[in-house]
Amino acid sequence: MQPPRLTASSRMLSRLANDAADLPRATTWIATLVMLMAMFALHAVIDVRATLIMGFAVVVAFAAWCLGERAGFMIAVLSTVGDALLRHVRITALLHGGPNLSTEIWNAATRLGTLALVVVLVTGMRTAFALERWRAAVDSLTGVLNSGAFAREATRVLEAARAAGRTVVLTVMDLDGFKQVNDRHGHSAGDRVLRDFATTAVGVIRKEDLFARIGGDEFVALLVVRSIEEAESVAMMVHRRLSRILAATGLGVSCSMGALIMHGEEIAGGDSHVELADKLMYEVKRSGKNALRLGRLTPFPAPTPAGGDQAETLRDLLAKP
Repeated sequence: MQPPRLTASSRMLSRLANDAADLPRATTWIATLVMLMAMFALHAVIDVRATLIMGFAVVVAFAAWCLGERAGFMIAVLSTVGDALLRHVRITALLHGGPNLSTEIWNAATRLGTLALVVVLVTGMRTAFALERWRAAVDSLTGVLNSGAFAREATRVLEAARAAGRTVVLTVMDLDGFKQVNDRHGHSAGDRVLRDFATTAVGVIRKEDLFARIGGDEFVALLVVRSIEEAESVAMMVHRRLSRILAATGLGVSCSMGALIMHGEEIAGGDSHVELADKLMYEVKRSGKNALRLGRLTPFPAPTPAGGDQAETLRDLLAKP
């Protein structure tokens, strides 16, 4: 089955939908109210017999898409009431007498029904859109971010950390002995190990940190911390906790982890950071597995932490085959 071909208008609408979905809530409320006031102002100067239902529908659709169903219904009611009051005042002034009340009630009810239908349709589309975005960003087996979503989110986090001068820890993790689990116990057991590992890892890190499966039994995490010293202790803590969970499975699976520590001014763009953390992880694999290797772009200011974990600079790392 071939994927649908996107037209120019479809691409434009998709881009607008993505941008609108990511607008800050306060900004969206301000924009919605400004558009609503503009519609009322236009209503006050055009021919009283003209209808602005399409304009109000756009405002309601914008509110429903960006703010949700409840906000959409609220703007629909405000639009209908405001439109009815302005129409009543203008007709009364022009005709020197009140309009037919039953007709005005019917017209208002019809406009409200139309705008409510817009809200229902738009929020349904918004839910489907959000579900597709979630499916495109999440690894289907483990429920954590996939590699593409991690790359996008990591760019945002790294840029924010660089601007704020924060320290980040980028870790790449590989499960030692995972292939043997699949060979001896079947793929269902292997899938269960991957899911349990991902669930545990997400529970170890904070909500604002990133965790993703980037392929097979390899995972990556990006954590923002306050200092180099905290970065080292956080990396060791994460490795210890995940190692204990894997050991409790009784399947002989362990975790090799490489952790690249960077301060804000050291952060650069591209995928080079993940490649360096990956190389640190493979240093662990070559030297015995089931351990953590720390690395920095600049020399460590203090001796290597106790407990067998190793640290080296980028210069030393790149000099290795």
